[in-house]
Amino acid sequence: MPKEELAIEPNRMNRTLLGFLVAPLIPVFIFSLMAGAYFFIILMIGVPAAYVGALVIGAPLLFVLRKLNCLSWHYFLMGGVLCALPFGWFYSGSASTHLEIYGLRNMVMFCAIGAAGGLTFWFLSVRTSAPVSKSLWREVVGIIGFLLVTISCVYVYYFGTSSSYEGKMLEQNLEFISSSSREVKIELSDGAFVDASLPKNLPYRPRCSIYVTSRRSYINRESLYWVNGYKDAPFVHIWAMLSQSKKNEIPRSCG
Repeated sequence: MPKEELAIEPNRMNRTLLGFLVAPLIPVFIFSLMAGAYFFIILMIGVPAAYVGALVIGAPLLFVLRKLNCLSWHYFLMGGVLCALPFGWFYSGSASTHLEIYGLRNMVMFCAIGAAGGLTFWFLSVRTSAPVSKSLWREVVGIIGFLLVTISCVYVYYFGTSSSYEGKMLEQNLEFISSSSREVKIELSDGAFVDASLPKNLPYRPRCSIYVTSRRSYINRESLYWVNGYKDAPFVHIWAMLSQSKKNEIPRSCG
């Protein structure tokens, strides 16, 4: 019996090593193929990030799952999502406005990549070593967790769809530059008047033509709007990075 256990252990270690080598790579590679011209950029950034997530988060998580005997596929799907979340948050949170508009929807993409990696790891390294008799409560907990993650991702992806509009900045009593976001009144090209968020460090320029992004609220499904630039000044959204001479060239109002 001891000899049989010694024979099984190296085999399990080999399968685990194979999973850590292959599972992070496959989902990122497939996603890169779908990204067209950004293929190499995504590979160069995504592959190292996937391996870091697998080692820093995935390895300790695998130890915990084996200790708890939670070796069903849905646990590894959720584990893959957990490995991808920090990098999704880092990417989505690179700018506050970008996070508000696209952040959670971008996270769904990272969750899908992480989930695919977790399933790949389970198939390569865990599937054949899973116990024959499974605990009912562990299966129920795992399935409930899987359903909650799936429903949340579908909800965010569906309601996080954004639309682009053109409009006009209305005249109102606001400072030209602010270190925090402001609520502004704008007129859309279809004649509708709405409130929008003017991101911090994006100048307020009355009577100017603007670009607007909109998506529905995740809470009450109402339409939310953000001003994301001016038609006559394409680089004004990076105001903080412009030289003083470039800033002086941009008029404070239009028309």
